[in-house]
Amino acid sequence: MTSIPSLCFERISWLFSLLATLFVTSVSAQWTLEQGLKGGDVSILKQKGNTLFAAARWGGVFRSENNGTSWQRTSLDNVYISAMTVLNNDLFVGTSEGLYVTHDNGNSWSSMSLPGSNIFTTLTTIDGKLVAGAIDGIFISSDSGNTWETITGDLPLPYTWSLTAHNHILYAGTDTGLYASNDYGNSWAMLNVLPGISTLVFHNNKIFAGNTVGRMIRSTDEGVNWELLDFNFHIFIRDLISFNNAIWAGTAGGGLYFSLNDGETWSQSMAGSKSFGINTLMAIENNLYTGTEGGVYVSTDVGTSWSSLNDGFCGVRIQRIKSIRKNIWIGTQGAGGFESDDTGQSWQLQTEGLQSQYIYSFASLDNYLFAGSSGQGVWRSENFGATWSAVNNPMGNLNIIDLDTIGTKLFAATV
Repeated sequence: MTSIPSLCFERISWLFSLLATLFVTSVSAQWTLEQGLKGGDVSILKQKGNTLFAAARWGGVFRSENNGTSWQRTSLDNVYISAMTVLNNDLFVGTSEGLYVTHDNGNSWSSMSLPGSNIFTTLTTIDGKLVAGAIDGIFISSDSGNTWETITGDLPLPYTWSLTAHNHILYAGTDTGLYASNDYGNSWAMLNVLPGISTLVFHNNKIFAGNTVGRMIRSTDEGVNWELLDFNFHIFIRDLISFNNAIWAGTAGGGLYFSLNDGETWSQSMAGSKSFGINTLMAIENNLYTGTEGGVYVSTDVGTSWSSLNDGFCGVRIQRIKSIRKNIWIGTQGAGGFESDDTGQSWQLQTEGLQSQYIYSFASLDNYLFAGSSGQGVWRSENFGATWSAVNNPMGNLNIIDLDTIGTKLFAATV
């Protein structure tokens, strides 16, 4: 059991109910913000000089001036953040509501106007130019985002999963394969037909690419020929980096893996994290940082041990809050389920045995506690959250959005 001293109630994305049994005193029209969650769904990590930036997928951009020991929220908040990059001492952030830039380390932000939908998926830089991938095209700017031009050109589909620059070549992973351009997007050449390339890394003069369904390919001749690697984990490969003579692969719900032999075999790092989502990886000197569904972590010994870096980082998205037997239960998107037996003064993470960190509902029936999850169905606890086991047979749809009871029956709503 992991104790969480306090939880940050800033984003409640579902209608919630609190039974009257919680309120032993009169209800007033005052609200208190519970501060200081240790964690959150961290989608991106970036370094800019001596400052680290972390994007909570739904919770805004955070800043650390002490290598992640503590964090402060910047003024960019309440948007879905999908991309971040640094150019000319400015930080650019791609969101579901457009592209933003800060010139002062997040104290203030300005929105940028681009042609198209302004729903961004990825950002990169090449030779002093800023490149943005959106759901309807790829755009490039030669003046730090003041003006833009479309460079989708003859790409068969505009949706871009990833953009990477290396040795003056721009690479784009799209729904139809991997493409490369040596003229800043004026023309594109297909390198491989593997769809959904989500991340690309260069290691030992080889190119490695991973996609959204867990396939990984490798090229030893600058992308002319490719071979399929025996990764065999069948999970979304969210990020690849080269660090300490190894390739590191962060996956969605499958944990963190590394290879010491150019992808021939793989081992798992972060022991016990197999069901944990690794969103982003970053290396600074001898330290390896991970942005996960549960916050920011760092390893100073090449992945052997990990330390939490979540002081002040409050990026959890609350999915459900419910009172069961006078205790408060919180379901989150990406951080698991929490219980408080002291009206929210302290919290315990209750996910032993759960195979999902996305908990959307709770219900109680007889002496059992039930949790509904995204993608992993319904889970039951016989000891009120200490341990869990799946109860999905013969349920087909495992995306549970709500649980409720009527009499002696348990009902599950799916999406």
